[in-house]
Amino acid sequence: MKRNLSRITYWLLTFNLLILCGNVIAQQYEITPPADWVKSHEIKQPEQTDMTKVRDGTLYLLLDNQSYVPNNQKQQRYTRLVMQAQNQSGVDYISQLNLDFDPSYESLTLNSLTIIRNDKRINKLSSARMTVIQGESELADRIYNGSLSLNIIIDDMRSGDILDYSYTVTGSNPIYANKFSTRRMLNWSVPVVQQNMRVLWGKQTALNINTVNGKADVQKTQNKYGNDYSIALFEEPLLEQNSQTPTWYDPYTQVYFSEFDDWGQVVNWAYPLYQSAIETPNSITAVADNIKTKYLKKPDRITAAL
Repeated sequence: MKRNLSRITYWLLTFNLLILCGNVIAQQYEITPPADWVKSHEIKQPEQTDMTKVRDGTLYLLLDNQSYVPNNQKQQRYTRLVMQAQNQSGVDYISQLNLDFDPSYESLTLNSLTIIRNDKRINKLSSARMTVIQGESELADRIYNGSLSLNIIIDDMRSGDILDYSYTVTGSNPIYANKFSTRRMLNWSVPVVQQNMRVLWGKQTALNINTVNGKADVQKTQNKYGNDYSIALFEEPLLEQNSQTPTWYDPYTQVYFSEFDDWGQVVNWAYPLYQSAIETPNSITAVADNIKTKYLKKPDRITAAL
């Protein structure tokens, strides 16, 4: 009888722990509309896009990245992607999403999840299967960095459907000491119909903008949040590389936004991070001195060190 009571108690505790864990996971992301600072863009249809260049059965209709950097609050990064499944391969490619975040300093908010079919919008926030899983970027090396991923499996995707989803990540890695920098590639090897990039700058410091391998038309306006920098592109030419191009050669146009004024500031920020790697701890020095005392010949010292 006592054994049976013990088993019942054990399973009740286990069940309660599972409920608790489920509640914790459920609180690791939110589902709410985008914040007021986010700008919405209409989906434009392709006019001159070469559909033969589409890969994985997926046509990218819109890539939209917006960052809000307030003066005394956490940074926010809004992402919206609109993709059309051209065939079954495209359905398989876009019907499962993974949104990565690190809960130790970031929070994830899913803003929208919609399918457009025959010009009608179908909200998938309630029917899609969502699961928070361990981030997989370094699991192959058995490195567990604490990052998580919201895995989304979308039901009833069909060929020709357009997937329109958006999310916001709030927070930034404390290692950057609240210094902001971001970059975006502006041309691609596959068709991208419409691109938007935006940085809403609420700080008093200057924001530096630099472009490599080309130019970018950056529009600057002002609103109640601060200086508003934006880039809008439509049907940019594809950048196709020869298969013999060296891996070190990067011809893509990229735009950089940075709070740092020069590389000297970057060095001043990064140097303390490497100080411990440069210095030799006393424990290591003690081992080295012990090896030197015991072994006179260099080969023996090397063997002992190994």
